[in-house]
Amino acid sequence: MGPDIPERGKRRALVVATGRYRHKGLRDLDSPPKDAEVLQGVLGNPELGAFQVDVLNDVTAQQLRKDLYQFCASAIVEPDDFRVLYFSCHGLKDADGTAYLATIDTDPTGLPYSAIPSGYIVEQLSRCRAQRLVVFFDCCYAGAFLRGFRPRGLVDSSEINEIFEGEGRVVICASSAIQSSYEGDIPQLGAKPSVFAEAFTYGIESGDAAKVGNGWISAREAFDYAAHRLRRDGVPQTPTISGEGTGDIYISQAPPKPGALPAYIQILLNSPHEELRHQAATMLQELRYDDEPTALALLEALEALQRDPVEYVAYAARAARSRLRPLSLPTLSPDIPVGSVPIARDVRWYMRAVFYEVLIRCFQDSNEDGIGDIRGLIQRMDYLQWLGIDCLMITPIFPSPVRDGGYDCTDFYAIHPEYGTISEFVELVEEAHKRGMRLVMDLVVNHTSDQHPWFQASRSDHDRPYGDFYVWSDTDEKYWGARVIFVDTERSNWTYDEVRGQYFWHRFFSHQPDLNFENPKVQDAMIEVLRFWLDLGIDGCRLVAAPFLYEREGTNCENLRETERTPMQWTPDRNGGFSQTDPQRLYLPPIMDPFYGYLALNVETQERNSASFLQWTRRMIEIRKRHPVFGIGSYEELTSSNPSVLAFIRTLNGTGTEAEGSDVVLCVYNLSRFPQPVELDLRRFRGMIPVECTGSVMFPRIGILSYLMTLPAYAFYWFLIWPPRDDHAQ
Repeated sequence: MGPDIPERGKRRALVVATGRYRHKGLRDLDSPPKDAEVLQGVLGNPELGAFQVDVLNDVTAQQLRKDLYQFCASAIVEPDDFRVLYFSCHGLKDADGTAYLATIDTDPTGLPYSAIPSGYIVEQLSRCRAQRLVVFFDCCYAGAFLRGFRPRGLVDSSEINEIFEGEGRVVICASSAIQSSYEGDIPQLGAKPSVFAEAFTYGIESGDAAKVGNGWISAREAFDYAAHRLRRDGVPQTPTISGEGTGDIYISQAPPKPGALPAYIQILLNSPHEELRHQAATMLQELRYDDEPTALALLEALEALQRDPVEYVAYAARAARSRLRPLSLPTLSPDIPVGSVPIARDVRWYMRAVFYEVLIRCFQDSNEDGIGDIRGLIQRMDYLQWLGIDCLMITPIFPSPVRDGGYDCTDFYAIHPEYGTISEFVELVEEAHKRGMRLVMDLVVNHTSDQHPWFQASRSDHDRPYGDFYVWSDTDEKYWGARVIFVDTERSNWTYDEVRGQYFWHRFFSHQPDLNFENPKVQDAMIEVLRFWLDLGIDGCRLVAAPFLYEREGTNCENLRETERTPMQWTPDRNGGFSQTDPQRLYLPPIMDPFYGYLALNVETQERNSASFLQWTRRMIEIRKRHPVFGIGSYEELTSSNPSVLAFIRTLNGTGTEAEGSDVVLCVYNLSRFPQPVELDLRRFRGMIPVECTGSVMFPRIGILSYLMTLPAYAFYWFLIWPPRDDHAQ
């Protein structure tokens, strides 16, 4: 009797990966175990391949024979029985041309007894009764396992082809996936690791392989994507695919694309029939969503419908737009999915975005040296996503003597070693993008540290390339109209340099000489700095001190006002959760005040309190993201009967006169420490209803008289102006 057959399943995959060998004649490979890991993650994902995946890592020939037999024999003749078999290992040939798959105990000098001959593999596959079978040979001599090969005394090539000629049978050979490592018994040291599995699984996991758009990815689609990517990247691999119906064998579900509206709604939106477009507006109002890209797609669809030439369709769209529910933000959890919130393509994103300035030095310490670092920020990214942040703004992280909070840079192409490395910074950018956040960084363009190599070269020899990189003068009487910013420490904007024998110009501290932007070479050098960081993936830069780039006689040549910040207060634990190091090692001591110290005021405590300032801030961010008018709408100040009350209208369409409730927000602020009444002229919105944004409370309908309201001390209202709620709008 043969080996026991395991319980039969519907979708099963077997991944055979051999990368470690006992025989010194076989070079170890790193790619097979990595292939096994990514294949198991994608094929075994219940939302993608949904296969039961078994992995054989570094097994003996005897074990592989047994498991291969069990895998093929367990298949059953049913329409949804699906088998995937993937070989990632060394492929060998003996002197007679017979191909073998190497196992951990393979001895190249003892073939064929210590490896698996292709004939045995073909024999087992011919017995597999699964309706759908996909086999991958990702190894040396991959093509020999399918075409043009005549195994010695086992089976000829026509029999091999017959196994895969029916519909539902596919074989993929990553031909030349690994350059021939062995010719006879002579090892070839030029072997290259295969990258086919990575490209194949990435196409599935990202959804980029999906072409038809039916929610599935076929074996052909995933193969074509991998082959294209290998060609694009210049990888010398020529994979092949054989078998009937390769485009109909769906190896995985396509991952959902955030930001895409359901197909049935898209059909209605594009319909020439007005009643169907009207139905689309109603469906969009009822559509459930929980991510920002989908919310933006919904918003764009409604804004397009608002311009529909049929009035009742446009009106229905305006009514739906005004009643959009809040975006549901995720709970604070380490399990927040980070791969499902791609960044929307919005050229005006910075006008809508909520920015969060991060001083890495004081945010989170990951290595217990008392100083915050990039790795610590990465560890806290879930918190920032929970808060609703759109963009991180990173203050200077360049190498610096830190005499001015890092704004005194000594190298524009590196990271301060206390904060981390370039590779960690790239990881930070990627982690931000995974969460749908952007990242911009401060770039000090006006000046450098006096320890910067440019300045050291400039002061040493004014005739050399860097001699004119800074502003030098024989006198300290030029630009007399420019005020001294830091009068408590600096007596003049000029400082005499003993080495060069001239004065250098500095709008800030005397250890921060200003660059000479009249010199085109300085402009080119700073543009190259920008290119460097943009190529690393950042979404933009804040050009610090840009108003001071040029100097002109008879002008004031114009302010930085930067304070040192104490460590971030995360928890009531040691050092406020910022660092586990000894308190004496912290760059600054944490706040110990009984009201504002970390024991009383911290993220952990505020997150649990729905009435806390943190939760209030989160709600304000949510409202701002729900109403783009706050970021990109026009501004029109209203005449107020009370000088202590500021009131203005924000309008998305830019006119401020059209009575479209979804586009108009009324903002009213009491700037006094006492309660104040105010009367506003809102006659243009006669018949409409102000709806308070934070609680969706409807205020009295606007009439022809001045609109009266009262505000508590330092209070404010944000009102969404709704159209009349007649039967048609309902």
